[in-house]
Amino acid sequence: MSALRILYLTAGTVGAGHVMRGLAIHRALERHGGSGVFTLASPRLDLSSDLTGDATGPLRLERRTIRIDSRRVADRDQALASDAATLTRELTPDLVLVDLFWVPFLHVVRACPAPAWLLLRRCPPRWLRGPPSVPFDAHAFARVIWTEPCAAGALEGASRVEPIVIASRDDERRGPSLRERLGVLDPRPLALVAHGGMAGEIEHLDALARARFGSTHTIAHANLRVAGVPFPLAPWLCEADVIVGGAGYNLAWELTWLERHEHASLVPFDRPIDDQHTRALVAPRHPMRANGADQLASQILGVRA
Repeated sequence: MSALRILYLTAGTVGAGHVMRGLAIHRALERHGGSGVFTLASPRLDLSSDLTGDATGPLRLERRTIRIDSRRVADRDQALASDAATLTRELTPDLVLVDLFWVPFLHVVRACPAPAWLLLRRCPPRWLRGPPSVPFDAHAFARVIWTEPCAAGALEGASRVEPIVIASRDDERRGPSLRERLGVLDPRPLALVAHGGMAGEIEHLDALARARFGSTHTIAHANLRVAGVPFPLAPWLCEADVIVGGAGYNLAWELTWLERHEHASLVPFDRPIDDQHTRALVAPRHPMRANGADQLASQILGVRA
């Protein structure tokens, strides 16, 4: 199998979710025998944790920071002078994966000889219309792919995979336990407050955890705004007796894939482009047949998942 050159582009800056999907696809490609270079490009995130994970396998993971200037994305010449366009020309990728935020990258993928796949989760209808200066153009992408069951839209030819999650059910947890990693000495059951979203939300989650479980459990935080927390957290979710967190894409679908919703309390936070309320209802009931990251990896590599 020839070496891959894959570029994953996202403009997401709230929490770790958009970067996490790229890391999940990278891991799945390695599981399926992929080798080469996987470049994950995003704006700088307002998080303290190192969001790289283990990147020592045959598919080298490179993290690049790009600036997104919303004032320049509509003009083709300015868009093609952006960090994303410069990086694309430098890397000459075989495939470009665009995570949700297509507006900053539309002129970039139009000018790139490699095919581009657009990955969409649930989003409001206006997301697929775009601003007047940059109307949505599905034909700029070789494929448009829905990545959660509660996502839909009138897109001819769009395909669908299961939610993209970083956990594998066969993951082996090495080294210290979750309790040891979080410095928990109290022997009572562990209530884990998991958070990687907006600043200020973890206080709400902590208050909920203390109200529901404070008298029976010890409460610990896995907050990506604090350095040193386990990352990615998904392989250790099964070591928590209960989990309290937001209904963001990653935590909600990791819990589905790991069959842990009966041990979780999810709080849907309001977001302009992410319907956590619908996800909180759908995710615990969805019979997830596969990891969407593995489905995408098999499609990229041309092998059976």
